[in-house]
Amino acid sequence: MALTAGNWNYKDDNYSDVFILQNLNQFWQPEEISLSSDALSWEKLTQDERDTYSKVLAGLTLLDTIQGDVGMQKISDAMESHQKKAVMAFMGGMETAVHARSYSNIFLTLESSQRINELFEWVSDNKHLQLKGQMIKQYYDNIKDDYSLAQAMVASVALESFLFYSGFFYPLYMGGQGKLRGSAEVIGLIIRDELIHGTYIGLNYQEIVDKLPQEKQDSLKLFTEQLFTDLLRNEVGYTRYL
Repeated sequence: MALTAGNWNYKDDNYSDVFILQNLNQFWQPEEISLSSDALSWEKLTQDERDTYSKVLAGLTLLDTIQGDVGMQKISDAMESHQKKAVMAFMGGMETAVHARSYSNIFLTLESSQRINELFEWVSDNKHLQLKGQMIKQYYDNIKDDYSLAQAMVASVALESFLFYSGFFYPLYMGGQGKLRGSAEVIGLIIRDELIHGTYIGLNYQEIVDKLPQEKQDSLKLFTEQLFTDLLRNEVGYTRYL
């Protein structure tokens, strides 16, 4: 089969060109956000507040890593459009090279090296985080046809929407109280990215589902409801634990 080149002068769909430009226009780097004042704010928090805050960020880092290392790559591999692949590659890079690195910058500002290592070990040991990650990743690893690709996209939107936003709550809550404002600003930039990430995958999902027979579409609705229910149940347990 002949190799093909991506031609951006011909639109593969009516939205990928818009999304790549939006991604590029809102590109940012963690180093642009000053966290110096957060170090002073950190000293005024209770030990419980510090522990919860750091664990929330560590959990978010796991999700970013799964999405960047696995999710966007596997979904992109299943797409034929070079333009869709480009958008997904950029979004995957943002998850690992910008979002995850942002959390590491916050850790470096607030925590000791020993504590940072302990937090990443905690991620590997926490049953709620591990279950959440495996529930999502299994669908990324199982892409073999349009139906399983649609399932993976449902899992991706679940991760990009309420799983991320559940984790964003506490840093935004603290920022709203005038604490750790620099870190809250970072979260705000990440939210701006996740908004278009989830929307883009959702649009691609709709294209795929429209081509499936009605019984497959009905099956995907049931699948989506069950996956979100299972993820929510685990997320409630995780939140209570924190």
